[in-house]
Amino acid sequence: MFAALLICSEVAFRSTEKHREWFGGMTVSLLTSIKIYPAFLAIYYFLKRKSTIVLGLILGGILSLIIPCFVFGFSTGISLPISFVENARKYHAV
Repeated sequence: MFAALLICSEVAFRSTEKHREWFGGMTVSLLTSIKIYPAFLAIYYFLKRKSTIVLGLILGGILSLIIPCFVFGFSTGISLPISFVENARKYHAV
C-alpha cells in the first residue's frame, strides 16, 4: 500500500496539471510522517523548485504535524515529532 501511494505521487508529479502536482507533494509529505524514506524524494522535489510541488510538500508537512494534535491532544501531538528527532540523534548502531 505504501509503495502504491509512492507510485501514485510520482505519477502526480509528472502530470502537467497543477492540482495533481500539488496532490503529489502532499502525498509525499504525509508518507514521510509515516516512514522517513520518502523524505529523500521530498529533498529532490525541493531542489527541483517547482512551486506547486513545493507548496504541496509544505502544506502536507504542516498537516502531518497538526493531525497528531487532534488525535492525541496538543501536548502529546507536539512532543511526538520532538521526541522522534531526539531519538534519531541519539541512535547508535550496534
